[in-house]
Amino acid sequence: MVMVTLAVSTITVNVVQILAGTDNYGYNVVYGSNFRFAGMILTARQLAIIGIAAGSMLALHLLLRYTRAGKAMRATASDAALARSCGIATGRVTDLAWLLSGLLCGAAGVTLGMNTVVFDSTAGSTFLLVIVAAAVFGSAGAIYGAMLGSLVVGIGSELAAIVDPALKDVAAFSVIVLVLLIRPEGVLGRSSAASADTGTA
Repeated sequence: MVMVTLAVSTITVNVVQILAGTDNYGYNVVYGSNFRFAGMILTARQLAIIGIAAGSMLALHLLLRYTRAGKAMRATASDAALARSCGIATGRVTDLAWLLSGLLCGAAGVTLGMNTVVFDSTAGSTFLLVIVAAAVFGSAGAIYGAMLGSLVVGIGSELAAIVDPALKDVAAFSVIVLVLLIRPEGVLGRSSAASADTGTA
């Protein structure tokens, strides 16, 4: 899936460049007041971005843990055949998962627009390596793993950028290499041996 994602992303970026061109676009934004917290200076816009991210993760957590749709999604992700035999409409659950993914991608686009004033057709692809690193770190397909991975990789990349902005992508790539070498199934993923034991139990 990672390779498919990279391929589709490359195709999409090139199609957008053909249709919209390669010009840069900009717009004016209101930065708002500054707030000091734990030695950091944050603008109202940055606080809004943090709020959107935290709110999205909390809403997703509540959906997965305390709603029938969320439980059906977790059951389908764990064992689609078993979930189908229990009466869960796995097709509709898959459609719902794609819908939620699209909504979250839209929220990510909004926060990206709030965080930058100049962009072009390749603006989103610059974050692809960081996104893949977060998914690999937490385990592909594990929602809470993706949340953990995004925090670890995001904070690590920003700390590396303080030393040298060129190290931002290096830090993300290093995470991918280390996880693949040490724990290929991801931090929150089950090993192949454990999965086999569970299946035969």
